Amino acid sequence: MMAEASVVSGIKEGSMHKIPIIAKHPSSSSELSLEEFLDVVIETNNFKGRRKGIKLNLSQQEMVVPVLKTLRNRSEEISFPVWLSAEVIRGPVNAEDPTIDGEIFIADCLRYMPNVTLSLGWTTRYGWDDLRISKFFQYFNWWSKNILLSAFKDYNTQCMW
Repeated sequence: MMAEASVVSGIKEGSMHKIPIIAKHPSSSSELSLEEFLDVVIETNNFKGRRKGIKLNLSQQEMVVPVLKTLRNRSEEISFPVWLSAEVIRGPVNAEDPTIDGEIFIADCLRYMPNVTLSLGWTTRYGWDDLRISKFFQYFNWWSKNILLSAFKDYNTQCMW
């Protein structure tokens, strides 16, 4: 199991200094800093030997190194998988330019935390038009019928589609 969180530059409520916080861009304030998020995950993983990894979504170039330094400083306590996700390529259909330079992102990750898993993606165009909604439901219907059903094929359950 993975806990996923977006990390942005911002101010933790009650503070005046910008630090890595857990919030969705464009928000710039939060009740939870990255350090506190790590505290919770580390404590949870130490409780009864549970292992839950984390996936941190990064959308601001200026947060990459501070996040990596925070992880490196806590690396002795981190006994679980860490994924770092960033959109580093411009996607299709008039998508926005990425806010993170892929080459710099990879180089920084290799420098500070070479053992993390990288989840590299591309930007998308936000908003749903009728064609995209239609294609999504066509794909979802195919996926749910073929993939999900195959996962439960050994069960004596009757499904209505």
